[in-house]
Amino acid sequence: MGKMILCTGVCAKTPYCFEISETKVYSIEELVFYLYQNLYGIQEEALDESLAIWIRSELKLVETANKLSELIQRKASIKDRAMLLFRSCHYYKEEEIEYAEKILEDIACLPPFGRLKLRAENSLRYHNYVRAAYLYENLLKRPEAAKLAPEEYGEILHNQAIAHIYTMSVAEAAEEFKEAYERCKRKESLEQYFYALLISGNEEEFQKAAEEFQIEEQEQKNLREKTNQVFIQSRKTEDAWKLQQAEKLRESGKAEEYYESVQKILDGWKRDCRKFLQ
Repeated sequence: MGKMILCTGVCAKTPYCFEISETKVYSIEELVFYLYQNLYGIQEEALDESLAIWIRSELKLVETANKLSELIQRKASIKDRAMLLFRSCHYYKEEEIEYAEKILEDIACLPPFGRLKLRAENSLRYHNYVRAAYLYENLLKRPEAAKLAPEEYGEILHNQAIAHIYTMSVAEAAEEFKEAYERCKRKESLEQYFYALLISGNEEEFQKAAEEFQIEEQEQKNLREKTNQVFIQSRKTEDAWKLQQAEKLRESGKAEEYYESVQKILDGWKRDCRKFLQ
């Protein structure tokens, strides 16, 4: 038998948007659900005064907003702020809230390197590749990185390579995938290395790598086929579709509309780039 949840407050006309994931929430229940599902990714900026203002003005939960503002002014921990929100409505049971509290306590006890790694992983999870690349680069520059086990270091390199595919050169990402494999021996890293070589069009390097890692001809064929499938799929992505539509405008002589369409796409990319500076 299901349970009925009595909603608190009102449904917002203007949603609150979490910048890293670009998730919009319209009620206190949606807010706490998002926080609960992203315990490892809660950042201080997501629970700041702008959230208190939104809760006060949009949800009309003045008491909750005032308590959150007080915690923010006292520089209370993320755990204390989240607990206030979890207990401000009836969405989760007490044992579920206690579980969330334990997770947040464990995160708070992590050293700075561990917290930075969580931020990087969360950025990658939400496809914020610019921020992820920036954070992973900083991770590998820290002295703690030199003390990591080969598997841990290789994992960070692998994730950094994924971010670099979208933000820098595929050739550079290929070398990072290769180093990641040499450190942690993950098959996924080796496969991504070959995919990156094929995508970058480096046929000579691909052949040399195939010999070095003793990749059979059939496996080479499989790698090529999967790469071609990726190219086909990429043409179906939203941005690719928008660019194709813009190109049709240019071909039909609608230059002004063409430049407006391209500018909108560029503006979206610029917004993504700015996120890591916040």
